[in-house]
Amino acid sequence: LDTFYAERNDKETAVDITTKAHQEELKEISGSKKFGLGAKKLDMAIQVYIDLRDSPDQMQYYDKLNATQKELVDKARNLPPDAQAFADNLIAENKEFGDAAKDQEVIHNSKENYSARLWFAEPGQKRTLFKKFGTTTTRAKARTLEGIMHGWALGKTLRVTGATTAQNVAHKQVTQAIVDKQVMKLAKDWGLISSQQLPGWKRVEHPNFTTWKFAGKAEPGKAYGQNFFVTDGGVVLERVGMYAEPVLAKKLNTALAGSKLRGIPLVDWLSKWNAIIKQNILMTSFFHHQAYLRSYMGGGKTGVKNLNPVTAYKKGGEAITNYTPEVQQLVRGGLTIGRIQDWNEADLKREGTVFSRVARYFKAGEKGLDAINKIREQQADFLFKKMGPQLKMQAALLEYRSQ
Repeated sequence: LDTFYAERNDKETAVDITTKAHQEELKEISGSKKFGLGAKKLDMAIQVYIDLRDSPDQMQYYDKLNATQKELVDKARNLPPDAQAFADNLIAENKEFGDAAKDQEVIHNSKENYSARLWFAEPGQKRTLFKKFGTTTTRAKARTLEGIMHGWALGKTLRVTGATTAQNVAHKQVTQAIVDKQVMKLAKDWGLISSQQLPGWKRVEHPNFTTWKFAGKAEPGKAYGQNFFVTDGGVVLERVGMYAEPVLAKKLNTALAGSKLRGIPLVDWLSKWNAIIKQNILMTSFFHHQAYLRSYMGGGKTGVKNLNPVTAYKKGGEAITNYTPEVQQLVRGGLTIGRIQDWNEADLKREGTVFSRVARYFKAGEKGLDAINKIREQQADFLFKKMGPQLKMQAALLEYRSQ
């Protein structure tokens, strides 16, 4: 399990660092001092540009789009040379990554012009961006829409906006699948898990903890269930569960289990409101800002000469950007950077929050509400993607170097 988490943390952090570098470049191209509205609009236009390169015929849906969507399409079709060069580089990176994922057999094909399209689920459907464990990815599924414009014309809303963010999510999904597949193989090779239930061994309950087992030759005209697969050569494979020795099975089932309460309407509603209230209270009270500062200045091996939090913030940021062997070792050891762990941010962004819908119902000013949401997102991004991670990293490095 330590190997599993270390590999995942390492690869995911590397993806985040690449995304940060891309967004820094977009800031310069857009002429922005920070990755704000201007840079984000350009990022979204580049996502549409890549999508149109893949499916130019979707321009037929242009007249069905709203004014904001049309503006993005127009921008995508008239990118300045430096933005177009950036987009073409992103396309090349996605193709290279796709080819590697295909070689690892976690996706079926690698597209020339690819940008992930992830939509909010329809009512009654459930979709998660990331799995706790899985040797395949939703990137392997066939697309049902021609492109972003087609989805917009049908009234759909993108869950992930911006070419750099879409790349981040797609690369993380594929990276997780590759790591999970490698860990599964390693566990098999070491004899820690098996498709056969040895004496005393327990079933690993996660639905993706399965393997394919030979089940005979296909009989002409015979229909097989969903747990069976017939190869081109007529070999029948059966998807079977995996077993592990009792101690490991218990650890795996604990680590990979989802909440048994999730999916119950009242519990989901309470969880969403808990996230909304907790996030707004913590943001307006600056609780976490103070906690990060106290933690850095009062804990570990900070010392008097390293007390300046501004200097620590800058040094921590440089260390993360460079991703030195020291930083990599700390990340593999469990240091988390850039994750929001006190509430589920997806609850706040899923189809607009309950808070947003209530405010609009009572005709709260749209501009005022948008301003509040913008401030909230900026605070969350600064706190959990800059201030917290950079102070944590510098504190961890000081502790590491003192050993």
